[in-house]
Amino acid sequence: MKSSSDPSKKAPADEMAEFKKEMLSGASGNLKLKEAKEIRQNGARGWLAVFQFKDLRDIAAAMASLGKGSLKEGELKGKNQWSVELEKVAGKNRFTGKFLLDLEQKKAATPKLTAGTEEPAFDMKGLEEQMMPLLLGMIKMRFTLHTPTPITESNADMVLQGNTAVWNCSMAASVKSKKPIEMKATY
Repeated sequence: MKSSSDPSKKAPADEMAEFKKEMLSGASGNLKLKEAKEIRQNGARGWLAVFQFKDLRDIAAAMASLGKGSLKEGELKGKNQWSVELEKVAGKNRFTGKFLLDLEQKKAATPKLTAGTEEPAFDMKGLEEQMMPLLLGMIKMRFTLHTPTPITESNADMVLQGNTAVWNCSMAASVKSKKPIEMKATY
């Protein structure tokens, strides 16, 4: 049996180089990509990026460019909206982050009629509507915030060791509601 290599698939090293490049594409020189790696666990494949920065604006610029290089022709298309802010309120820091991937909705192809019938040969719109939640359900994002002092208030899914907030986000829920994922923590 012959095995043929798929020319559209990239080598893992090339994928990692592209991932690192994309993560830093909108960043200033003050943002450092401390770690970037591929993670395979329980049949799922993901990417981990750990940044080090001193000014929140540096990470905001990098995250705003996330996805712009990978949402190409033939893939999911959409607009990435990312914002982060840190403000002082009553002597405490209040972090607020928002992320939204607003996918463009393609117009469904007009089904062709088969000869001698009035029924469409294949309902593309119905298939697209059924497949999109399945596809988006496979995309999970985890945002983690490490704070220098204990977190006193948060909407995180969990707070670890008092100063690490973790948000587990579903792209399917965010795209369906068309509302940004909102992350808040006061410390």
